[in-house]
Amino acid sequence: VIQFAALLSLVGPILCIFTGFKDWSLGYQPARTLVGAWLMLCLGAVVFSLKSYGLLPNNIFTEYSSQAGAVALIVLLSLALANRIHVLNSKRVSSQNELLLTYEQLSSALVKRTSLEDKNIKLKNDIELASVQLIQADKLATLGSLAAGVAHEIANPSLLILGGTEVAHEAVQNLDKR
Repeated sequence: VIQFAALLSLVGPILCIFTGFKDWSLGYQPARTLVGAWLMLCLGAVVFSLKSYGLLPNNIFTEYSSQAGAVALIVLLSLALANRIHVLNSKRVSSQNELLLTYEQLSSALVKRTSLEDKNIKLKNDIELASVQLIQADKLATLGSLAAGVAHEIANPSLLILGGTEVAHEAVQNLDKR
């Protein structure tokens, strides 16, 4: 029974090692730690299995080789987990810094936008005031033109009448002299 269990205990780690090598060949660097960890476990299991079949002597190294392999597996996987946590924290800090920079840029853009909106409102008010002033100036110019036309119309007949009265006055004086 122990020999059969030892044989089955080799199948799982071998599959993990195969998967680790596959991922490592695809460029996933943490897979090398996984491969090393499972190799240590397999080495311990192989040594224990060889001792169980009587191919290796029974001593303290062969007796506790599977436990030593398991400890090595746990240590290496713990180191890999710590590295992964460090990488994730670094990415989180980097992401937060990028988010803060984006927030500052958006805040600056919002301040600029608000300033531009205020300037636009002031310009609209200035345009409305200039438009009102232009309309007033146009009204005054029209009124001035109308007054000039009326004055001209009034002045022409007055001059004619005035000129005519002088001629009539001279004619009356000439009649009196005669």
